[in-house]
Amino acid sequence: MKKISGSSREKRFAYALISPTVILFILVTLYPLIYSLQLSFQSWNLLKPSLGKEFVGLANYLEIFKDPIFWGALKTTLSFTVGTVVLQFMIGLGVALILNREFTGKNVARTIVLLPLLITPVIIGLMWRWLLNAETGLINYLLGLVGIYPKPWLGTPSLALLTVVLVDVWHLTPFTVLVVLAGLQGIDPELYEAATIDGASQGQRFRFLTIPLLSPVLLVILLLITMSAFRAFDKIFALTQGGPGRATEVLGYLVYRVSFKEFYMGQGAALSFVMLLLVLTIALVYIRFLPEPE
Repeated sequence: MKKISGSSREKRFAYALISPTVILFILVTLYPLIYSLQLSFQSWNLLKPSLGKEFVGLANYLEIFKDPIFWGALKTTLSFTVGTVVLQFMIGLGVALILNREFTGKNVARTIVLLPLLITPVIIGLMWRWLLNAETGLINYLLGLVGIYPKPWLGTPSLALLTVVLVDVWHLTPFTVLVVLAGLQGIDPELYEAATIDGASQGQRFRFLTIPLLSPVLLVILLLITMSAFRAFDKIFALTQGGPGRATEVLGYLVYRVSFKEFYMGQGAALSFVMLLLVLTIALVYIRFLPEPE
């Protein structure tokens, strides 16, 4: 009988350790992805099960690009993404710079800033839906106390998208603060001391020292918040369900509506892969054009 070497036993043991993870990845991620891709080339309406699945090739994708509703949802998604990313990045960077300084109550302030991040997105949506209620909401009540007429924050197309953007910024800006603050604390303080001795002003230290050293972190956070905003669904579902009209119907909600309210599973799967390709394109643009760390 052939004797198994020690290295072979170690390899088998290693394979045994990682096999549950590999199996779980295949069952939870890889198989649904392949199944969805296959489904995107088929016509399947759950309301008409007798018709079954029919292979239609690229018809679902062609139908998407001919549909004005898709282009409207894409425009709304881009508007939501740009507004969310710009505000999250600018506010998050500013708050992180403040929290990186030494002041009394710094740890308490950091804890308070990070609190919204601990709440699940659906609860955030439901909470703000109550706060922004046109008739009984706390926001309009407080505005009324200072003489400002109550506003239908979620009932007017011109206000609804802006309101959803601000809610998302309130919820996820702490994540930007957390990542940027970690990057700031990784910068050697002696570099700032040397720059100060050389006569660099605070603005010059920020421009020529902080930003270059922090650029890898800024690149990562921009990628993450952009992809998160582009795939937005949960808070919009809880706040407006794409309304009023289609004012807040982003691509993520459009996929949900087509797949699970109208039950066109093939078109919903095709929409999902169009979203995936758009997200990958945005990620590649960021990686290609954002400045590299020096």
